[in-house]
Amino acid sequence: FPLHILPLGASITWGQQSTDGNGYREHLRNLLQERSTVVDMVGSVQSGQMGDNNNEGHPGARLHQVARYAKVGRVFKPNLILINAGTNDVVKEDPEYPIEKIGERMDALVGQLFEENPGVTIILSTLLVNGHDDADKRIREIVNPQYNDIVKFRQQKMQRILLADLYSACKVVDLVDGTHPNDEGYKKVAEAWLKAIQQAGHEGLLVEPRHVV
Repeated sequence: FPLHILPLGASITWGQQSTDGNGYREHLRNLLQERSTVVDMVGSVQSGQMGDNNNEGHPGARLHQVARYAKVGRVFKPNLILINAGTNDVVKEDPEYPIEKIGERMDALVGQLFEENPGVTIILSTLLVNGHDDADKRIREIVNPQYNDIVKFRQQKMQRILLADLYSACKVVDLVDGTHPNDEGYKKVAEAWLKAIQQAGHEGLLVEPRHVV
């Protein structure tokens, strides 16, 4: 059955710093299509030169803003949501949204997505490696462990959720500006998403999309 994929996040989802603007999305779509999967990317944003360029990537968005944008799922009815969000919380610290509590904010977003999108499968990614040491330390020691815990906890509750390890997918040399991948980096990101999607398939976690009226 087809995958209606909602790529959700900020500038990395949008494809910032990729030469064609597609980021990881076209590579991922091609990888899935090579494996005979019918793919439809959905979302209210169009970015990149690829044909099917819908997504929900909002450059600069912090997690609480991503949660607001995520409500489009009700319209597009994805059966798979790929979340890569939180990097802006790390690099643009805001006392109102402390990084130590990012797990609570992400867990609330995941809960919201499950509620608003019956039958959806969610793949939550760890944040990418960062070329700025202090940011990378926060990603490594604070954010990614909390994201990992969310997935483990919700898997115990038999929810359809998996972790995609994007942190180890790229090295700093695969980044353009210390935060966004270059074209080679985005290919590696696509491969990491593919691995998680294949795992979801093997575990029987993917279900047919709901009919879009």
